[in-house]
Amino acid sequence: MTRGILLDIEGTTTPIRFVYDVLFPFARKHAHQHLGDNEQRALKHEYDADVANGLTPPPWSSGAIHYVHWLMDQDRKSTALKTLQGNIWQEGYRLGDLRGEVFADVPDALGRWHNAGVDIRIYSSGSILAQKLLFSTTPHGDLTRFLKGHFDTTTGPKTNPSSYTGIAATFGMPPSEILFISDVVRELDAASTAGLQVLLSVRPGNPPQPPHHYESVTEFGAVGISGLQSVVMAIEALEHIQLAMPAGQENLARSFYSDLLQIPEIPKPPQLSKRGGVWFESGPVKIHLGIDPDFRPAKKAHPGLLVRDLNALVLRLRAAGIDIVDAEPLPGFDHVYVADPFGNRIELMERQ
Repeated sequence: MTRGILLDIEGTTTPIRFVYDVLFPFARKHAHQHLGDNEQRALKHEYDADVANGLTPPPWSSGAIHYVHWLMDQDRKSTALKTLQGNIWQEGYRLGDLRGEVFADVPDALGRWHNAGVDIRIYSSGSILAQKLLFSTTPHGDLTRFLKGHFDTTTGPKTNPSSYTGIAATFGMPPSEILFISDVVRELDAASTAGLQVLLSVRPGNPPQPPHHYESVTEFGAVGISGLQSVVMAIEALEHIQLAMPAGQENLARSFYSDLLQIPEIPKPPQLSKRGGVWFESGPVKIHLGIDPDFRPAKKAHPGLLVRDLNALVLRLRAAGIDIVDAEPLPGFDHVYVADPFGNRIELMERQ
């Protein structure tokens, strides 16, 4: 059951290039203008912790801006840095120098999920302020109307299962009813450990991920809500195959498909029967022949039919005057080719 959706931003709702080519350079360029006393105190607290942990940031005496650049160069998920960046971006959005960007499929998906009663929230290493600014200034309009909440590094690291346990508590629902979508496998590992459903976001420009067992999506249109159950849209099976035939030859089709291959004929739906043609079905095997006024037999494209006792079927076909064409070796199968009365190629296969 899915009643909540938790979304990452970078590489999930928003192209990575927007973050690295637009937002980060803008913050770096304007950082020195926003280093007030409060910002420097928060940064100094983290600086002291870095030194105590054996890291080697530039000397604080050289100026807080050098520590800020050091954090940026390492892409550190620093709360003080993310707060500073959020303030810088707020000024950029206010002045019109920045505008939020999301993938084209995101607005429709957010609207669809929202209309289905799903609780949608954001979890990003960027500050909550930065998140709201991005989603409120997109070319598609203000998307924050679809979002019920935001989480950032103040909630906890995105690679820590306890962060997701706390988020689920804020949602007010069991973790198993929340779907988390991110482009980072380590984040999915943590969320999955906490009991959330997870999907890997695979978007253009995303870095490769280590081996994993998670289902993936390339766009949000593939994530549907059927009732309260989230599903990844996928092709499940081949429902039937359609072959062409010339008009007025239904009895010839019956003699081959029904009499020789022993696939029973079934009635066509009334609205389709007037078009001619004939359908043959047996369990999962469904071959539909339809009339093509400009009929040409399929000499290359063909169905492969799995057979029990291929030798017996070959004898029956030969006795009926059907030519059998031996096929090149295929690992795991014995197989031959035949043509139906209209010249359509058919492959008959039996597992070895």
